[in-house]
Amino acid sequence: MSAVWRIARGNEGAADLFEHYKEQGFVAYLLWGNQMTDSSKMLGHLAGAMQFPYYFGGNWHAFDESFGEKLESEHKMAIVILDGEEVGIDEEQSLRDLATSLNYASDDVQKLSDQSRLEVVVAISEVQPQRRRWIQAGAIFTLEGEVESDG
Repeated sequence: MSAVWRIARGNEGAADLFEHYKEQGFVAYLLWGNQMTDSSKMLGHLAGAMQFPYYFGGNWHAFDESFGEKLESEHKMAIVILDGEEVGIDEEQSLRDLATSLNYASDDVQKLSDQSRLEVVVAISEVQPQRRRWIQAGAIFTLEGEVESDG
């Protein structure tokens, strides 16, 4: 089963989910879309936030390997991306690479352990156009996963 993808309408809703995941025993990572506008920035931000090893190669193959190892060891992981409309705006391919890598790692690790789970929350303000953009990149959003912020 691929990663579980959810939409949060705005950053406040995503921040609430981030806290919820931590309370539920998930290892949760909070990422900023404005730090992920192209592959180079995205991979650097992911590596720093997730504390990849110093020898991380800074490419998608190295990400797949490092992220897969981290997911395998942590079992329950949540990635919460604030300002999701900013992700990949300077390089659309980087958004596709991110979605593909997250789905691939989730599928791969679940073959080893059905206890592993990856959830990805994308905070976006204009849901429909951005949802379509993320879906075209490979995100598979679950309708029941949408949350709305009161703010």
